[in-house]
Amino acid sequence: MYDITAGQLQRCPVPRIYGKLDVFKDIKNSTDVEYVESKLKDLEDEAATIVREIHDGLQGEGVKLSRGRLSVLRKFIFLTHYRLLAVRIGVEGLKYYLDTPHHDIIATGERHRERYGNSRLSDMLRTQSYPGSEESDFKYAIEYEDVANYYALGVWVASEESEFVLSGRAFSHYEGLIDGISQAHRLYVLTPRIAIILRRTCLLNPSSKDPFLLHSTLADVPIPKPFIRYAKKDLAAILEADPAQAESVMNDYRTTPEAEQDSFGFSFTRLSPEQTYAVNEVILMSAKYRGSVIFRQPGVMREILDRYQVSPRTSFSGKQKSFHPLLEQLRDLESQGDSQQGHRSSSPQEGNEFTADCHLNLLFGSMIKNHISFPSSYTRAFLIFHMLTAASSSNPISQRMCKIQDTAIDKLRCLLDPPLPQVLLVQDSSYSGLVESLANEESEIFFSLIASLLDQASVSTRRSSDFCETVINEAAIIGVTYWLAEERPDVLRDKLTTWVHIWA
Repeated sequence: MYDITAGQLQRCPVPRIYGKLDVFKDIKNSTDVEYVESKLKDLEDEAATIVREIHDGLQGEGVKLSRGRLSVLRKFIFLTHYRLLAVRIGVEGLKYYLDTPHHDIIATGERHRERYGNSRLSDMLRTQSYPGSEESDFKYAIEYEDVANYYALGVWVASEESEFVLSGRAFSHYEGLIDGISQAHRLYVLTPRIAIILRRTCLLNPSSKDPFLLHSTLADVPIPKPFIRYAKKDLAAILEADPAQAESVMNDYRTTPEAEQDSFGFSFTRLSPEQTYAVNEVILMSAKYRGSVIFRQPGVMREILDRYQVSPRTSFSGKQKSFHPLLEQLRDLESQGDSQQGHRSSSPQEGNEFTADCHLNLLFGSMIKNHISFPSSYTRAFLIFHMLTAASSSNPISQRMCKIQDTAIDKLRCLLDPPLPQVLLVQDSSYSGLVESLANEESEIFFSLIASLLDQASVSTRRSSDFCETVINEAAIIGVTYWLAEERPDVLRDKLTTWVHIWA
């Protein structure tokens, strides 16, 4: 276990790291304050047998689960996420989930969805604004139903050469965005070999993977559709005979004891080393803020971190720095012969820190080959600007960007009217920098407005047919915007406030 805050590596049992006792004592229940904890333990014990069943089946092609056992797994992974939000969900929410059968929660959520409609429900979920207390189950049911009905489940297996790491979020990570709003995936790492993935059902249609709407590094990893065998022998024929009533018939059927014996066959998706790394990168990027990371094989972890140091997605906001002490300690372990054999890296730069110039060259190469995409030009420019300012002063790309930026700032100083006296300026005391990302539409507006200001100063930063020149110009605009935010916030507000929110 690596303690990120302390920068220390140690060996210790997993339950000691992530196990939490007596968190959900029900102090309102004078006869049984341990009621919720006891129910959680029962759920966890049942889920553990299912995880072992999946793990034991790794020699085969997949695993079969009854509807009842699948419901247990679904409820378990849902609650492992919400237990991290103990304040938000509270004991009453947990009691509702633990006491109410899976299919009853879904039926309640569907009833609310039919009453209020998808659009209004989406607004409620986003703003956490719900009807009054007369519907105490409302917020719990719709959040559960949203995950149960609109996320498809898959089982991913780490490549033989690697493993899944675990972080302080352990069982629950978000990954990717659809149209800048809803999460593309929910990722639950159960063991070093197994991860459960929930993917938005809309992404099961290949035509939905519009790069302008979908921003995800995992969207191309397949999730096979499960094979379903109904316990009620004539159910499939009944559903086909009357399609108009199929949904109603299915809703009634799934609440019956017979439906609990339906069989769902899930094929394992065995990940390549690259795909396994992509999962681990998601975990490590969120782990920076969560206190710890655990792993099984030091040699494998060192290889993961070597890749992590040069990934363009981790090259800004200091996301690699949290793991520099761990990388050094792992290298020390290897030099002492304490690492697992057979996992030594063939990297020619082993033992050396990757420089900012190396990061930059790798990123530009990846962009030119279309191996990496960004949700917007602003997001890309923000990353490039910070990488260029971290690069060596002799780097030609950095020199080119700095020249454009400095020229623009000098000309703006001459062009802009003197600021009002400081007492008349409305200073933003909460300013802490610029946002790291903008949606594509806001990004286009941002560059158009700032470029028009620079045109007045006779500095051309417009996009050109040369990709690299465009990227450098956009990065220079980010640098100019930083200067405006710090030196002339009045100008920046006048230009952008109506159209774009740029302040972090």
